[in-house]
Amino acid sequence: LEKMGAAVDVLDGSIRIRGGSLRGRDFDLNATPDALPAMAVAACFAEGATRLLNVPQARIKETDRIAVMRAELEKMGADIEELPAGLVINGGRALRGAEVCGHHDHRVVMSLAVALAGVVAACGSESADTGSGDEASAGGEQKSLTLCVLMPCSGDAALWCRTELASIEVAADHINADGGIKVGED
Repeated sequence: LEKMGAAVDVLDGSIRIRGGSLRGRDFDLNATPDALPAMAVAACFAEGATRLLNVPQARIKETDRIAVMRAELEKMGADIEELPAGLVINGGRALRGAEVCGHHDHRVVMSLAVALAGVVAACGSESADTGSGDEASAGGEQKSLTLCVLMPCSGDAALWCRTELASIEVAADHINADGGIKVGED
């Protein structure tokens, strides 16, 4: 992620990663095939092409992670190409919420959850009353988003179900024209 432009700080006992303008690049994942699902998702949010290369063994993990990540991210609108030993992801396109399948693979499930969290599929957006608190007096208009969230059901990575809709308050300048929350902010 640091090589793509994220700020990575190693702290005492933890790592803090802050977004920024991620840029696509080439990665040889031969030594780290388990990183393919997560890197494919990160590449969707980067500008330009990211090539995840030299990782044929990703096809013989819990599932064929190359084919599965291409298929599932395509459902979300990703511009992604499957190679014999990797993926090419042309990032910078907005992903959309979709019903996805984890294919009984925990790394795929975790990665798709991150992708869906990045999408924050807004089912509705309207101005919220900020009352007379500090935000209102500081001129910070708030928007209320109603979210549609998909979560794994019954511990089975292949089953996804809709959870209850939730509402959150978000600063108006952090909401894209399509109703999604801007990605890459601190």
